[in-house]
Amino acid sequence: TEPESVTLRWLGVSGLTLQHRDAVLALDPFVTRPPLQRLFAGRVEPDEALATRLLPHCQAILITHAHFDHFMDAPGIARRTGALICGTPNTCALALALGVPQHQVRVVASGERLALPPFEIEVWPGDHPWIPGFAPGPLPVRLATPPRLRDYRMDGCLSYFVHLAGWRVLAYHAQRVVALPRADVLCLSMAQPAAFYEQVLQQVRPRLVIPLHWDDMFRPLDKPMRPFWAPPHRNALLLRRLSLGDFETLLAGLAPQVRVLAPQPLQEYDLSALCTA
Repeated sequence: TEPESVTLRWLGVSGLTLQHRDAVLALDPFVTRPPLQRLFAGRVEPDEALATRLLPHCQAILITHAHFDHFMDAPGIARRTGALICGTPNTCALALALGVPQHQVRVVASGERLALPPFEIEVWPGDHPWIPGFAPGPLPVRLATPPRLRDYRMDGCLSYFVHLAGWRVLAYHAQRVVALPRADVLCLSMAQPAAFYEQVLQQVRPRLVIPLHWDDMFRPLDKPMRPFWAPPHRNALLLRRLSLGDFETLLAGLAPQVRVLAPQPLQEYDLSALCTA
């Protein structure tokens, strides 16, 4: 049978929503854009008014890891909508500390399967590059609210494979390749070497690739998107911004049959239209 209608929306950074009829699933929903100067000083209140406008309803929230640019808006969304938050132990401990009821929090690990109708979710491995000041570690013993950005500490990273209305969507957050499933839509970052994408594309064989986490996480959503700085490279003498054009060219050479789409933020896309265009 043909897949049913599913709407995808990109919230910037790694944030995505998938909607089928009235059911909404959010992955790393991050809409607050803290000023850069707050990265290591001061506290940041999540923009709950914006989150309410963008996500008035939500059934479940999948969090890859507990850094602020993946998680800080999730507790407010969960408290307001009743959504279930799924993630690592640090993610769930933060959610509880920030007022999410216990019955709305679920620790998950790679290899688990979740039945959250109409969503069927498989939890897959993930990993994260080492970042000074944001390396994995325990949560603060005393967590004041609102937290400082560096209080959102990760303890691990997950990927998610979502089955919905005949569609298979893989949000892969990793720096290394494991044995991966076939999927219609592949969402992943664009800061990896060519060999990484070659292996992933050979296994997943997607019809559509959506790059994530390429934009400036400190730039408000009402301003035009701006690429973020690329990770340092041993052959690069100067900082450079990530290039969507370079990513599209790379993937076109590796898998010319695959469509690459950098969605406009907050715009709704029908997966059927994207995958048949």
